[in-house]
Amino acid sequence: MVSGVRTFYKNHIEKKLFNKILLLYSLIIVVSLTALAVLIYRNAAEQSTRKELEAAKQVLERATHEVERRYEAGQQMVFQLYKDERLLRDVLFFLNNDFSDYLRYRLDRFADNAGFVDKNMDSYFQSLTFDREIQTIWLYSSVKGFLYAYRGLEEQGFVYPGPENPKVAEPIRRIRQTKSFAPSPSFELGTDGDRSRMFTMANDINDPITLQNHGTLLVDWKWTGMDRIVQNDRGDFKGELLLLTADSTVLYDSSRRYTGQSYPYMHALRDQSDPIALDEPAYVQMKTLNQGGVVLASIVPVAKVSEGLQGMKRTVIAGTGLCVAAAVLLSYLLMINFSRRTQTVIRAMRKLQDGDLSVRVTVQKEDELFHIATSFNKMCETLQEHIQRVYLSEIKQRQAELLALQAQIQPHFLYNTLEAIRLKAVMDGNRDVGDMIYSLGALFQNLIKHETMVTVQDEVQLCRLYLNLLRARYPNRFEYEIAVDEAVGRCAILKLMLQPIVENCIRHAFHGAAPDGRERRIVIRGWAEGSDVRIAVADNGSGIVPERLAQLQRDLAHPPQPSGASIGLTNVNERLKHSFGEAYGLRIDSRPGEGATVTITIPGSVRGNEYVSRISG
Repeated sequence: MVSGVRTFYKNHIEKKLFNKILLLYSLIIVVSLTALAVLIYRNAAEQSTRKELEAAKQVLERATHEVERRYEAGQQMVFQLYKDERLLRDVLFFLNNDFSDYLRYRLDRFADNAGFVDKNMDSYFQSLTFDREIQTIWLYSSVKGFLYAYRGLEEQGFVYPGPENPKVAEPIRRIRQTKSFAPSPSFELGTDGDRSRMFTMANDINDPITLQNHGTLLVDWKWTGMDRIVQNDRGDFKGELLLLTADSTVLYDSSRRYTGQSYPYMHALRDQSDPIALDEPAYVQMKTLNQGGVVLASIVPVAKVSEGLQGMKRTVIAGTGLCVAAAVLLSYLLMINFSRRTQTVIRAMRKLQDGDLSVRVTVQKEDELFHIATSFNKMCETLQEHIQRVYLSEIKQRQAELLALQAQIQPHFLYNTLEAIRLKAVMDGNRDVGDMIYSLGALFQNLIKHETMVTVQDEVQLCRLYLNLLRARYPNRFEYEIAVDEAVGRCAILKLMLQPIVENCIRHAFHGAAPDGRERRIVIRGWAEGSDVRIAVADNGSGIVPERLAQLQRDLAHPPQPSGASIGLTNVNERLKHSFGEAYGLRIDSRPGEGATVTITIPGSVRGNEYVSRISG
């Protein structure tokens, strides 16, 4: 398995650049989209949690308002009782006397009021039972020990007629000690409904003058209002609502699990961590009420919150998977496109490697591959031009070598023969002929040397010998002037650069007699210009007609195929460019009737006989 993976990596990843890029890009996409999906899910989870907690907070606020309203209602009952003196006197008489005595008391009051029904406790407590959330109103006499109950308009009476019984007195005593809400006690009645769905609030009834306690008013409240609050918000609120006393007794539990029992996690509710570890981890919000000293708590299990996120989790996972697949597929297609274009360049390189210089890469999109293809095409063109130029240069060099070999047949024999003829002419008194033979011999001796590079001074001396020879042949036909800077004379130049130009002046510029009678003149000047050296050969002949000048300039820019054994201006220009570069060469300037000037430009950095000797050696 491991070796198979290693082989696959070497064959398809390590040796494939685009596969590496695709793999790396795919990993980046997977990591990035996974991180983004995790962030989205966490953000959604936080928002869902905040929404659940906000719903729980609203339920807690409404439940707080409901409990406070119940507490205020209980307090208001006693307040109204103390506010109405006749009503209070009626209640106190009832609590301190037997029921038969109370009935006689009521009849006496009825008689005293001339048949007018005075306000009494029956009318008052029966009116309170109109509140549908009140299950039962209890009156307990601490003097007589009886318990009297009001259940709506039709049902009222003694639950326990007295005297004091611990089964009745003890639960009431515990409720009075809480001075708040308490679980509804069971007085062994079968008609009081489900006691777990109620809670009881107790208030003492005291004599306002002596403050002596005569009894207790107890009200059983139904939990229908609390249930309604929870049910109305059940769409957003997925938790439970608890109402607890200070001693952990559960007065109300929307789940009905702990109602009337001691809550086992009361200490954990006060923990500041979030979520809190109860029977399961849960988010808890608590509120302690000053009225009644009870605690309200909303409990939202973490599992309930997570249930609402399951659909989103599946959506996020599916969406992330689709995005990853789409991104990887798109990356693969792009890599395939780039790979095809790269393979086009590679195939062209292989053709070039096989010697096909005509290969070209066609790439239309302007990107890095476009620049590579453009550079490759330019390289092929430059290489082809260079090879063509070198090939032609070798052909010309071979032709020149052949001509040189032909010219060097028995050079010393010819030179010795010329020297013998010169001596014979001098002995015969023909000194002019002797001078001409001397110049010819010196010129011939210089030509048969093997040097390729000479100094400008030596090349100018060769031209001086050639001009002297021609002037001896054609006396008084022309004059010449040579003015070359001493520093320029030490620069290196290709052999036989100036002589063909001077020969061209003699053959063409001075053809025939001068029409204006002026003296024919050739001027050779050499000077430094920047880092280059310029050597100009000028004449004052008839000049060059524009058509011929244009043809000469075209020949210099695009040399024609060599023909014959003559060495002309084109040959000189080509030799200069091949030796020194395209920036150097030969230029022709002329005006008809004013003569012509041929200027040679060579680099001025090559100086001294040492360089010339090194090149020629």
